[in-house]
Amino acid sequence: MDGNTGTALVPSEYKPGDNALDAFCHELLLSRRSVQHHAYINVISRDSTLAFFSAGTPVDITNVSLSFGPCLLHTNLMLDNSIESYLADLGDARTELEYFLVHHQVSLHGDTDLNASLVAAQAGLKLAPAGAPAALKRRRNAIYFLDTDGTGALNDKGIIAADVLHPFDGSEYAFLRGAVGGAGNSKNKDGMTVFVPLRKAEFERDTQTKHAFKHTLLNILQTMFPETHKPQVTTARSTTNLIEAPEFRYAGLALTDAHMHSSQGDTAVTVNHYSALTTQNGPYDVYIGDDLGWIFNIEKQCILPDGNRYPRVAITYGLLHQLVVHRADPAQRMAFRARVVTDAAAYNAACVLARGAVPPNAARLGQLKSGADSERSKYPRFVLVPLRHGSGIAKRSSVMDRQRRIVKAIGSCKGYGRLDWVNGASSEM
Repeated sequence: MDGNTGTALVPSEYKPGDNALDAFCHELLLSRRSVQHHAYINVISRDSTLAFFSAGTPVDITNVSLSFGPCLLHTNLMLDNSIESYLADLGDARTELEYFLVHHQVSLHGDTDLNASLVAAQAGLKLAPAGAPAALKRRRNAIYFLDTDGTGALNDKGIIAADVLHPFDGSEYAFLRGAVGGAGNSKNKDGMTVFVPLRKAEFERDTQTKHAFKHTLLNILQTMFPETHKPQVTTARSTTNLIEAPEFRYAGLALTDAHMHSSQGDTAVTVNHYSALTTQNGPYDVYIGDDLGWIFNIEKQCILPDGNRYPRVAITYGLLHQLVVHRADPAQRMAFRARVVTDAAAYNAACVLARGAVPPNAARLGQLKSGADSERSKYPRFVLVPLRHGSGIAKRSSVMDRQRRIVKAIGSCKGYGRLDWVNGASSEM
């Protein structure tokens, strides 16, 4: 066990002697991808990410969004750098483009009807639950698509002084805001904000086809981020200073208990990497032959009771091309944007009905089983979930799901029952 491995996720009240990082038998263990692994590796067994915007969640959300009035329809658009939102959005990224945007903490925004369709295609930008301080949020870095050719002065919302767009070095499509006669400023409080004028001649010229649009968008993203870019987030222990977001890999299953002692150092835990096992199942039904993986607890909001990720509009280069590129027929463009909003609302309504069908005692059963040991129940464990075959066809699986296949079920099991599985075997291995 290693305190440095787990401190990025443990709550602020963490102390080495309070059992926050203890390992118990049959718990999933994770380790950092970046550390060098020897005979003994550092692992964590607890998932202490906080509930999604629960009461008192100490996340860094502030009204510091920089945008021009026409493209900011929501006065309470909030900046969210929390590790909880980052992990939930990254785990639920359905396409490579979504994964890139989330990993680089980029949200997409626009003006008029374009903003509504972009928000509908980015489910992670909606604050939940009801009663949250704002309707929408933005990530650390933002791209605003403006219905303009980029010339002339544009007024900030609520600010008298006028700003103009300045060229962004390295790209002929992206621009920075700045004072007249001054220089462009790409920085907001924590990240970067760039603007893309959709009616600029160079952008219209180089986005005629989907493949040309993809090349243009990649040019903008490569200009924004160096190859060494690392995502920066806030945690419960670091609410004001940003830290590098940790990356984890599956380290095995604990076969013994282990205790981190505050004065005597770490004790070793015996880890299983390959064999048949019987352990407690997670909250979802598993069928024989299913590949199983792990998720953070924060990701359960993205999964329906049947174990599949909820259906939603997924961002692809083709979808984004149809949303932002101006066409000869404006009515056709408006109709497509409206269809995206309608589809997103229909998917959301279906998810609400599906979640309402959950047996009322299901969550309570899981709490009872997880709370059998008071020390074990203090912090939630990482969740074992089924990864359905073929669900990728309908984009019901994520990019991270393919990286988290760790075991194969050799028996069927209801949620929280006793599950037979083979550790270290899956269709991806």
